[in-house]
Amino acid sequence: CAFWVTVYLPAADFYPNQEHFANVVGAYTQLIVAGLAGFIVGQTINAWAVVKIKEHTKEKHLWARLVGSTFAGQLGDTLVFCSIAAGAIGIHTFSDFATYTALGWFYKTGVEVVMLPITYRVIAYVKHHEPTYTALV
Repeated sequence: CAFWVTVYLPAADFYPNQEHFANVVGAYTQLIVAGLAGFIVGQTINAWAVVKIKEHTKEKHLWARLVGSTFAGQLGDTLVFCSIAAGAIGIHTFSDFATYTALGWFYKTGVEVVMLPITYRVIAYVKHHEPTYTALV
């Protein structure tokens, strides 16, 4: 909000780059909105998917919950982010949009797969040390 105020206030007489400043602030705002919207949508889908998968698998197939929910959540996150931020990040054609979205989505899901061994250890540690944890049977 403070950045937008600076765009609409008169520029100093000695500052020749007000138009460039306004372009940067516009792109910055677009990226912030895109990131927040993508995060909200992606995390909502991720949480819903992990619950639905756990209803079917109970305590089995942790990998399916983790990867499946990430697969779904990051698709939502990436689609929303790219849709809102397209102009700010140089996406002008559907081909660019599809490529950027697919690469981002596969990269994020790939990171989840690579991190599975560490995630398994962290979850086991938390389950072991959390006195209120009870397994679904």
